[in-house]
Amino acid sequence: MYIKIEQIQNSKQIILVDEVGKYLGILKNIEQFLECVDLDREPLEEDGYVFYFVEDNCVFNFLGGK
Repeated sequence: MYIKIEQIQNSKQIILVDEVGKYLGILKNIEQFLECVDLDREPLEEDGYVFYFVEDNCVFNFLGGK
């Protein structure tokens, strides 16, 4: 799954959005997201955004098992 992140102003929290623009949730900090990124796959850049490949289960576990 490819995900882009957006920083919340004046906060360490980040918003996760998938490759089709669907809001997935909010993580407490960037470190949680980085634990899920697959470093063996190149990020994709589209429309000025960078999308990172992450393991679905990892992200969803941080989001409360959705």
